[in-house]
Amino acid sequence: MRAGRLLGSMNAWAWLLVGAVSLTSMVFMLLGVEGLGFIIPALSLLLLARAAYLALRRRISVDVLMGVAGLAAWMMGLLIEGLLILLLYSIAELVEEWAERYAERRLVGLKSLLPRTIMVEDSGENMAVDHVKAGQVYLLRPGDMAPIDGVIVEGSSLFDTSYITGESMPRSLKPGDTIFSGYVNMGGLVHVRATRRAEESQLQVLLREAEKALARKSRIQRRIERLAGPYIPLVLLAFTAVSFSASPLRGLPILLAGCPSAFILSSSTATTLSIALLARRSVVARGGLALEKIAGARVVVLDKTGTVSRGVMKLGSIIPLNGYSEEELLEYAGGAAKGSIHPVSRAIAPYSRLVPRRVDEVPGEGLIAEVDGRLVLLGSRRLLEEQGVKAPPRLCREGLVEVLAAINGEMAGALCLEEDVESSRRIVEELKKLKLHVAMASGDAAERVDRAARLLGINEYWGSLLPQSKVNVVRRLRRIYGNVMYVGDGVNDAGALAEADAGIVVGSLRMISGMGDAVLPEGVDRLPQLIRASRRYVKTLNASLILAVVVKALVMALGVMEAIPLWAVVAAGDDGATLASIGLIGYLLSHSPKHEANH
Repeated sequence: MRAGRLLGSMNAWAWLLVGAVSLTSMVFMLLGVEGLGFIIPALSLLLLARAAYLALRRRISVDVLMGVAGLAAWMMGLLIEGLLILLLYSIAELVEEWAERYAERRLVGLKSLLPRTIMVEDSGENMAVDHVKAGQVYLLRPGDMAPIDGVIVEGSSLFDTSYITGESMPRSLKPGDTIFSGYVNMGGLVHVRATRRAEESQLQVLLREAEKALARKSRIQRRIERLAGPYIPLVLLAFTAVSFSASPLRGLPILLAGCPSAFILSSSTATTLSIALLARRSVVARGGLALEKIAGARVVVLDKTGTVSRGVMKLGSIIPLNGYSEEELLEYAGGAAKGSIHPVSRAIAPYSRLVPRRVDEVPGEGLIAEVDGRLVLLGSRRLLEEQGVKAPPRLCREGLVEVLAAINGEMAGALCLEEDVESSRRIVEELKKLKLHVAMASGDAAERVDRAARLLGINEYWGSLLPQSKVNVVRRLRRIYGNVMYVGDGVNDAGALAEADAGIVVGSLRMISGMGDAVLPEGVDRLPQLIRASRRYVKTLNASLILAVVVKALVMALGVMEAIPLWAVVAAGDDGATLASIGLIGYLLSHSPKHEANH
């Protein structure tokens, strides 16, 4: 059984290569060239044994072709040629194994997000999260991530919900509000009554569904493996027919020129060079299969927050009241905002030269600050009314973040903010020029998603989505348009990234970067480059494979007619076809079109 697993493992090729090189060196030292007469049949029989093992598991392998070619070369005394064929094949297999392992998409570090223990109220001691039952109350301290879905029974705090909802703005929660696993407590201590067991909670379900989706796609196949079914029997049949009708010597060129190393090495070279060229542009691609899937996408689904909006707010409009000018309102509001690192505060602070003397931040509500001798309230309607200031009806348009300001107890006006998506408009336009349908799916508030989509020129979009809803969007779009590419940046995108035919991760968040077919560390700006490079990779690979087939067919014909010697068959039919294909790949991939080189 252990021997069978070894024969079926790609790691066997590492042992084959190391063993062959070591054994060959020893035999050369002891017996000279004649010693190859022992090495070649041993390696050929190993290949045939592995081919037989895989055949029992209903997998056709090119090992049978290489095993027969090795034995045939040995029987005819072509020892050097036979050894080169086997060693080249082993090297090609190792290159492909590396590419396949690199291309695997898997969850890396997501489970480490959740705490393993939590303090429960009834005992005051830490308990394993998996042992907490529905109905028990646990304590969530500042900075902790909620491990179990529940309802707040005591305390209130500001929560970062972006892992689950994708919302850019923190959410204020109080007793009676629902809290999902994955929410991060940014404020004070809260008591939460669990409504589900840990394994049934939101983030745990999200991780399981993502793992299932990735498992369905875990089988990585090379082009040559997909062609192995018809290719291998055809070559063996041609070899047998010529051997019986003419002679084995005339049939041997078919096996020698039919060696698939040109196809294997062409695929490896195109993949490696494409990945290297993308890396120079700060794009990480996970193998040839990933590039093929990206090239085959028909629809792109963009997350909003952190992907196209990047979580940056900008000032939209200013509405002063009660005799205050826009300049006065900005001076005092911006001065107060300098006392906070909240995204809203960072957008307002640059407009003021004033510095606050003191600032008290009310989580989820806003700021109470002393600026230039005046008391400034900056934040929500609720904050102002709690401080005795009557706020007017909503002043900002729907979809904008409304920040109210009061100075010395008097309403001073409103600042209307919006997320900055202007820089992503060009990206969406480029995606459309690439004949891709562009959609948006976000967990952010529906009105903000609506406004961002209209600014970007996206006609199909969804807001207020939970992670599973994003997965459903991917499935729906696949039924309508075909292959789907999903582009996201957060844990709440994990399910959709796994479900999509091509998953693209924006940023370098360690927990999800391993899931992506590609990673864009510097942002979504590089997405059009990735798509163009992927399409060029597929076209280049197809061209190189066609060239290899043409060269091999020509050499086979000349060899069968004995118009060229066997050494020329090996040189031109295998190495020559390989070098020609690799040369074409290098030229086509290294000479990018001008419009791509300028980006």
